[in-house]
Amino acid sequence: MRILVLAFLALLTTNLYANDIETAIQSAPSNVQEFYKAHNNLVWVDGNQLNELGVYAKKTLENAAHEGLNPADYAEGISALSNLSNPAHSDVVFTKVFFKYIDDVRNGRFDPKEASSKIKLRPETANPVELITAGLKEGGTHWIDELPPQQPQYIKLKKALNTHTDHHEQIITTMERWRWMPRFLGERYVIVNIPHFWLKAFEHDHEIMTSPIIDGRASSQTPVFPGEIYEIIFRPEWHVPASIVPEIKDRSRFYETENGGLVQPAGPKNALGLIRFSVNVMGTDSNPYNVYLHSTGSKGLFKNEVRDLSHGCVRVEKVVDLAKFVFNDPKWTEEKIQNSMDNGGTKHVKLPSKVPVYISYFTVWVNDDGSLDTAKDVYHQDQKVESVIG
Repeated sequence: MRILVLAFLALLTTNLYANDIETAIQSAPSNVQEFYKAHNNLVWVDGNQLNELGVYAKKTLENAAHEGLNPADYAEGISALSNLSNPAHSDVVFTKVFFKYIDDVRNGRFDPKEASSKIKLRPETANPVELITAGLKEGGTHWIDELPPQQPQYIKLKKALNTHTDHHEQIITTMERWRWMPRFLGERYVIVNIPHFWLKAFEHDHEIMTSPIIDGRASSQTPVFPGEIYEIIFRPEWHVPASIVPEIKDRSRFYETENGGLVQPAGPKNALGLIRFSVNVMGTDSNPYNVYLHSTGSKGLFKNEVRDLSHGCVRVEKVVDLAKFVFNDPKWTEEKIQNSMDNGGTKHVKLPSKVPVYISYFTVWVNDDGSLDTAKDVYHQDQKVESVIG
């Protein structure tokens, strides 16, 4: 009997606000209208008071600064749930603003390309209607906590935001960049961090190895993009990009192809060194940027503190460690890898499983102990991101 009474009361409440909701959504955005036509009930309000979800969601917007966002951007929604004289109107207005919050905290506040044409990321786009609908089905408030990025580094940055006030803006900018990253980076992956001049390899989000790198100079910036290492080439030849050919004055160590291109034979003096990690853009079989990871014969350059010295590719110091991580195969020992680099001809080895590699630009990195490593904004990208955020 009690269940029947509760069902009747729920139906009565739905009918009670149906006309008010229909009136309130007339001027609302199309996605808000779509949501209420499917849901057909108030979400955040019960009668003349907030329900548990409404209280929690309103507090979330009031505390948006904890996510590096500006609570003033959500003032209309916060105000709507502070005055419930027209419950349906308040509910609809808050939903509209909460959709904006979801877009901001989950998808990022703007298209990365607005900050730089060198940012080639394609952020995942979550649908606010689907997220709230799924949250209501799940019940409780936990799903609201899971709306922001959940990568370990973002969570560390969020904690650092309250403890490292001297780097406040830099942390906020870095948090925005993490919204452009996939929520799940993979079980095994590599992060190349351009301004810090290092790469790190991770397994189940635990750091396995790190290496100094050399990346692109300001005039030939390394692009920011998600990629996949699909092949290792031992003793590679270097097919000189057309843009670099004019810079090569001494061509005695090169041979010319039929179409006029230049190729440097494999060997210790090759510009790519003795090993190349071939990269395609994630989810594709191509790389329009012609950027990959490789070794170098100019090992002394790794002693430089600032290492934006290349034409765009990423030179790696600890290539044997990286190859061992990428292969993830006990057959490929350090000795076998080194021997393949030092002897024989050019050898292509396709990987059985591609390894995600994220060519990234984070000027703030939070260590496990909570300390910050900060880097100079070598490409002035952070400056541009900050100007777009406002």
